Amino acid sequence: MAKIKQKGTAKPFAVKGIRIVSPRGEALWCKVKEPDYQFNAKGILSTKLVFDPNDETVQAFIEKLEELRDVAYDETVETMGVKAKGIIKKDVYEEHLDADGEDTGLIEFKFAMKDVDDKDKWIRVVDSKRNEIKDIPLVGNGSIIKCSAYANPYYMASSKTVGISLIWEQMQLINLIEYGGTDDFDDEDGYVSNGDDDFGDEETTSPKATKKVTPKSSRTKPVQQDDDEDEDDADY
Repeated sequence: MAKIKQKGTAKPFAVKGIRIVSPRGEALWCKVKEPDYQFNAKGILSTKLVFDPNDETVQAFIEKLEELRDVAYDETVETMGVKAKGIIKKDVYEEHLDADGEDTGLIEFKFAMKDVDDKDKWIRVVDSKRNEIKDIPLVGNGSIIKCSAYANPYYMASSKTVGISLIWEQMQLINLIEYGGTDDFDDEDGYVSNGDDDFGDEETTSPKATKKVTPKSSRTKPVQQDDDEDEDDADY
């Protein structure tokens, strides 16, 4: 069987990844404008996308990813022969949990672009009419988006797992809930700052609210580093 080279190591399968576009879903912890350097010195852009698994478009999306993963799994088992014992398939999505760690009945996918400091282009963002957005806003939880990605099959020898990573490439911003802080105060009579800046007053508008998703960081359990050791860190 032909083998593909990646990072100097042969994959145990020949199937190649595919480019795929997600259905519209709700953004969760969308970092499309400012990279996260906490666990990657060269930065990561990422988002989670939350869906209703009963939606037919979501089911079709899952089927495409599972089909790709299953081909990679079958070819891996064939290539490795007797060493294939114990190899498992990783689910292409995760269950979405509420603040108490309970299953909400929703599911989520993670899209990520790693080592962004080494890349000339980051995530291309377009609006609902496919016009490119140059000044990308901070995208808050619950915003409605679609993501395009390269669905990349991988094999991780350390966990004997075959799975799919979604390498993020583009995003369509359909309904924005802009990220921003709020305070707990009402207006009162009294001191008003002079401002001391070069800007005039501007009118602001508030986006329509959409169904909220529960950030995992609000669970009772502490948040840990992503356990997708799979993906770009895979042995094959």
